[in-house]
Amino acid sequence: MKKFCAVILAFCLICTLAACGKSASTKPTPETTVPPASAEVITTVPQDSVMPSAETLYSISMPIISESFSAEDGTPIFSFEYQSMHLIHPDRDVAQKVISDYDSRVENILPEAQQLQEGAEKADHTSAGFVPYIYRTQYNATRIDQGVLSLYGQIVQVGETGRAAQQGVSINYNMVTGDVLTLGSILYHIDFKDELCELLIEALDATDYFLYDDYQETVRARFARDESTDEAFYFTRTGLCFYFSPYEIAPFVSGNIVAEVPYHQLTGIIGDEFFPAERIPSNGMLSIMAFRDDIWEQYEQFSDIITKENGQKILLTTDSVVQDIRIMQLQWRDDSMTQNTVYAANSICSTDAILLEGDFSEDKPSFMISYYIGGVEQRFYLLRDSQTDSIVLSVIQ
Repeated sequence: MKKFCAVILAFCLICTLAACGKSASTKPTPETTVPPASAEVITTVPQDSVMPSAETLYSISMPIISESFSAEDGTPIFSFEYQSMHLIHPDRDVAQKVISDYDSRVENILPEAQQLQEGAEKADHTSAGFVPYIYRTQYNATRIDQGVLSLYGQIVQVGETGRAAQQGVSINYNMVTGDVLTLGSILYHIDFKDELCELLIEALDATDYFLYDDYQETVRARFARDESTDEAFYFTRTGLCFYFSPYEIAPFVSGNIVAEVPYHQLTGIIGDEFFPAERIPSNGMLSIMAFRDDIWEQYEQFSDIITKENGQKILLTTDSVVQDIRIMQLQWRDDSMTQNTVYAANSICSTDAILLEGDFSEDKPSFMISYYIGGVEQRFYLLRDSQTDSIVLSVIQ
């Protein structure tokens, strides 16, 4: 076994033994230019006359684990990236069932990753134009609540040709039972599969993608598959999404094609238990404080995300209710960046806290946070205040 195989097997054992009450989020998003953060710093929490009720905390953290390999002369030849999973769920057995399934999926990709590593070791890394081989699997949590956990991402492979091959992947879990959801298990009745197919075609027609003339035939063929094994979909807070890899229904330059069927069109088509629960939009805001060892006793529930061992620790809290929180880890190249969701939670209230441990030493922000205020998504950078040497939330305009 190669080094990374032993590392992953050890990680899977640790995750199996880890307490499910500890939290731990593909697709790596395409490089985009991010607008600069404003100088405004969030320091207060506005109050509303109608406060949403505190919700049971469901959170997931999926820190990125990277293994790099070099030739004897020190030249990088292969990198393997994956994620561990930590889950907060009120039912420990359900949490363990979800984590165990995810761990088994990580183990299942080992042979393919090992084969790519062996190809990198045999390749002539001294030749002009050599590109290090890559195997990367990453997920983003697109929905997490009392009913559903949805993960969507991609597997990226770079081999002998030096070109990246991308494949969309998704996993959906029933958060009541811990079972993996398939298309067949979410349909209200099998007779509605064709109707869902036509709704998807309608959604694709409304997009700006340049689609092949015969793409509808491909979509209908996709829905002709066995629905009991179909896992190629995911939920968001607004609807049910289906995705297609490059070349399936559009040219390669279009990338992965994603279309969403909104929930209001899905009544009677999918089971009632898969619709998000109704909630009063919150107007709470997150606050930041430095972590102290004696602070644990002030909160009833902690979820955490560790992106760098022995990194700087900060605490994210609120004195109200904050909904649909996402923490994205950022990687910069010049003025462009890639982002990966490494933490997600349905909500936190005044008795909850999020512990984030990471590297805040770079000039550019290493993390971005999003959550909803009055039903509208707001985004913030985590920045270091040079005057106080503290971490603050800065609004992204």
